[in-house]
Amino acid sequence: MIERVQFDILNIEADQKEKILISLKKQKGSCHLIHESILGSGEFVKSDFFECLKALRYFLEKFNFLICCFGCRLDVYPSQLSRQMSGGIKAYILKLGEPASREDLINIFWPNSEEKISTIEEQEEYYKKWINSLN
Repeated sequence: MIERVQFDILNIEADQKEKILISLKKQKGSCHLIHESILGSGEFVKSDFFECLKALRYFLEKFNFLICCFGCRLDVYPSQLSRQMSGGIKAYILKLGEPASREDLINIFWPNSEEKISTIEEQEEYYKKWINSLN
């Protein structure tokens, strides 16, 4: 399986958009994400595609870029089960005070507008806040 997708990447300091091409493939139990953009090209190999996307985000954030896709939204995060079942491709849109439901399940590699995209740190903080809101 090789899937190719293209996204906008937003430079949050210069308020400029560029494009990034991402190829996804699963090979021998590992997930591969290959990327090409104005910042160069490279490959990340991780246990699932959410971790691959996170590795790419760490790289891009060093240059002040954020990716305009659902997996980079502040309120999106995968459950352990969705990671196992989908290889990390599926995640939930999380609502404070509400448990995640099947209706909230989305593909992390769907394009998304600039609205609600976040840094990894902001996303992790929101996830913890969501967990605490369920108690």
